[in-house]
Amino acid sequence: MKLPSSLPLLLIATAACGDRSAGEDAPPLEAVVRDSGQVRLIENPRPPIGSRLGWDIGTAPTVSIGELEGSEPYLLDRVRDALVLPDGRIVVVAGGSDELRVFDASGNHVVTWGGRGEGPGEFDNLWQVHRWPGDSLLALYSQARRLTVLDPEGHYGRDFALRRGRQFFSVEDVLPGGAILTSDFVRPSDRPPGFSRLPSHYRVRGPEGETRSSLGSYPGPEMFTIRTARGVSGGGIPFRHRVSAFRLGRLRGRGAERQL
Repeated sequence: MKLPSSLPLLLIATAACGDRSAGEDAPPLEAVVRDSGQVRLIENPRPPIGSRLGWDIGTAPTVSIGELEGSEPYLLDRVRDALVLPDGRIVVVAGGSDELRVFDASGNHVVTWGGRGEGPGEFDNLWQVHRWPGDSLLALYSQARRLTVLDPEGHYGRDFALRRGRQFFSVEDVLPGGAILTSDFVRPSDRPPGFSRLPSHYRVRGPEGETRSSLGSYPGPEMFTIRTARGVSGGGIPFRHRVSAFRLGRLRGRGAERQL
């Protein structure tokens, strides 16, 4: 497979068993799996002393956004994503109201964009927000099948779709020039009942959603699905195995989970 020379390096990594952080001669940290009363137990051994990273998380946050009681912009429901703009503003995806709520660097509410609806700049099931070339934003909504481009002030630019037949896609990252790294998105209704880990195909798409390159298939996230007479429910498993895909040299302003 040959990728266009203008694309930056992409990294697709999966979880691996074992930990060599204490030295090459140290044995890998293998989990112990056993049954107790027909219940499967998995025990992870404690890492050796001195093998942990030399840092920890501070006790006080740099900025805190959200309140239990207060004015409406600070009452956040189903926060699904957030990013920091180049000027320091923080954009929070409030999934409960399908809004992009914008706060300054100190956590003070500045403005709210979008809202539930079907008109330009409105959303249905708002899911993610990404940086887009030219300081614009890319918002994903409607089960990750619709994308809207907004300017830095939240004004509607255009929208397009990532869909092929019944297949939906998730955006893993946005690359320079507007290329999009996507993975397959399998809706709960299309998953088998019980535990599953379906393969997910990764592709690089153009700014209109067209496929440019294929990066192959990898195991998707571990999921559990329940089917009843009332419908289908379920979701991700805590501490599940999954694939992480992102661009080396990530744009500044995303959360640490998307950076090297």
